[in-house]
Amino acid sequence: MAESKSLKQLKRERMTAKQRFSRLANSVMKSCKKMSADELMEAFNKVVLDADKVLEANEEVEIAWLEELEHVSTPKESMRDDIKRTVEECEQKLDDVEHFVQKVLWGNFGNSELTVALEAAEKECKRLSMSQPGLKLEVYELMLNHLEGLVKAAKEAVFRWSRWISDAERPDFQQRMRNIESLLPELISGKADLLQAKLEHNGSSDATLPPPPAIKLRPTALPRFDGNRRNFYLWKKEWEALQKQGEPTGSKETFSLPFPEKGLLAENDLKEFPVIMMILEVTANAGQKIGTLIDLASDTNYITHEAAAAAGYKEITSDYSDVEIANLGERR
Repeated sequence: MAESKSLKQLKRERMTAKQRFSRLANSVMKSCKKMSADELMEAFNKVVLDADKVLEANEEVEIAWLEELEHVSTPKESMRDDIKRTVEECEQKLDDVEHFVQKVLWGNFGNSELTVALEAAEKECKRLSMSQPGLKLEVYELMLNHLEGLVKAAKEAVFRWSRWISDAERPDFQQRMRNIESLLPELISGKADLLQAKLEHNGSSDATLPPPPAIKLRPTALPRFDGNRRNFYLWKKEWEALQKQGEPTGSKETFSLPFPEKGLLAENDLKEFPVIMMILEVTANAGQKIGTLIDLASDTNYITHEAAAAAGYKEITSDYSDVEIANLGERR
């Protein structure tokens, strides 16, 4: 446990604290006109900390003196006066520094900064309230966002300089800030009126438009042949199943429907039947992917095997099988 200090040691420490506080206070008062606002605020905070140290040291002296009174029959009243005088001198010195710093800070920096911030917010409030009836919603929103930024800047300025505002001007600045804050909610509510008018206008114009489709269909993905022989028959089966889902192309229902006659087919008394084409993705020498259509070795009149059988055409054997024909596309 640390040993308790004697009254003499505590008085010596108090004297050291008083000297440090006095030197710093005099230095700030002498050079404050050459400092910026932030530097002056920081210097004043240091003066306040040194003043607190003086008062703490004085309290320790008072406690040690009261303990010593218990062992002394005739206490020294001069010590009581010395303790009281130290408190009064420290507080008076601190008040003098604060008054001097306030005069410099408010006169050189705070008054102009706070006045500009409040005037900007007040002018924008007045401008927006007068222009509101003839503005579009988008323009009003832009101006309102700008106003909210100015009001925020004004609040920050009031908070920054609230300690340094002179007593004579304080009520006026506070009232101006309250007026701005009370007007801002009314301007924000004006946005709802413009939005309502826009919705009503859009509703009347949308009434003449046809309603949007209730169901959105996605296009069916076509099956692709990857060139693997084992997958050819699976691909062919998926393709034929896909044909039967839509319009009759290659299905049995097709042969009972009349087909329109066109061009050379009509002249030669021929009918045009649906065609099954194979879609194959081929890799070129340069590495590009090229989409290729393979007609499955049909002749000039492209028809399906089912259509040929139904028409009674004779089957001609090809030198290639179906799988080999599919692989031709890969070599092409």
